Amino acid sequence: MGPIRDVLTNNASADLLSVQHLELIFGASVSYESQRGRTENPPNAS
Repeated sequence: MGPIRDVLTNNASADLLSVQHLELIFGASVSYESQRGRTENPPNAS
């Protein structure tokens, strides 16, 4: 049972890391989009 559990744990860790990596990329792109939108459309322009 040891080796199987190790493989499952390694797979779970890899999935978690890739999910965190995707969240970092997604968060960075979202913040970039919002910053670009704020620059193109300043709220106090009117």
